Amino acid sequence: MNNTTDPLDIEYLVKYPNLMISIFGFVTNLIHIWFVSRDRRAQPVFLFLTVICVSDLFQLSATCVTKTVSVINYIEHKNCVGYFSIPDLIYKLTSEAFFTASEYINSWIIVVMAYMHVGYLRKKKVVTYKDVTVASMVTVLLNIVYHILLLTSLALIISRTPWTECTPVVAFTEYLTSNSNFFTKFYTNLRDFDGLLVIIRLLTTIFFPSYLLILSWKTADIQAKKTSKLIISVTLSFISVDILIVITRLWLMEFDENGVSTNDGVLPYEIGKLFKTISSSFRPYLILAVSEEYQKNLKSFFVLTTSIDTIQVEEARDWRRPSATVHSEA
Repeated sequence: MNNTTDPLDIEYLVKYPNLMISIFGFVTNLIHIWFVSRDRRAQPVFLFLTVICVSDLFQLSATCVTKTVSVINYIEHKNCVGYFSIPDLIYKLTSEAFFTASEYINSWIIVVMAYMHVGYLRKKKVVTYKDVTVASMVTVLLNIVYHILLLTSLALIISRTPWTECTPVVAFTEYLTSNSNFFTKFYTNLRDFDGLLVIIRLLTTIFFPSYLLILSWKTADIQAKKTSKLIISVTLSFISVDILIVITRLWLMEFDENGVSTNDGVLPYEIGKLFKTISSSFRPYLILAVSEEYQKNLKSFFVLTTSIDTIQVEEARDWRRPSATVHSEA
């Protein structure tokens, strides 16, 4: 069994705040989805925010489950590097696919959201609920298909690697570098394509919100300005996390003279997930702070709730009054 010998397992301890914040974030987003989805037809941008919220829910639920299982398994398989059984491998691949698919959907949704609003500000082309629905469905379906292909290629390669208890990731890397067949080529091409997608996503994530900021300054449309502010704020919640992850990896990762990593990178990976969990958990509060429509929905809900409670109290009083009169007459 491959065990680490560090007496203070920081990689393991990071799982605890990640687990607690993911539970908090799941409850927060569960409430948030009800409010943000109320105006999705009147305000099409809210449909994009609903998709982001659902993706955050999947991401947080995957984090909550994986960290809970990691904490439980730690007792029996302390500091186990890799996977310790075939079912454990299937579970880890599936949960990771859920997490990364949700992350990719969010990353591309903000690009599509900014692009469509840029088109509205430049050409005054009204973005309808149908347009947003189609764009969201295409983005979600393409990401799901891509991650199914990636998950399948990973599973096929890992099934061909020699397996022992706590098989490390190094075995997978060694198989990739020492074998050239359809499966390794397919995975390598997907990985290269993924790298290209990451570059395109980063460039578009920076370009469209920046262009959107310039256009919003020039327009006299107050509602368009508010929508631009909301889109830019949500985009910054993603960009800030990406910057923190890059800084963390540069700080904690060690490389040799050839630029090859000399450590397993588990700690930067876990800290990166913690940053993403924090962002997903507190994004509803950011939207609440920026969006006036969201604030109105929240206020109207509490006003309606207070009104209903007042009516119920008055009805209860009216119901008691006749019986009190009858009792006094008797």
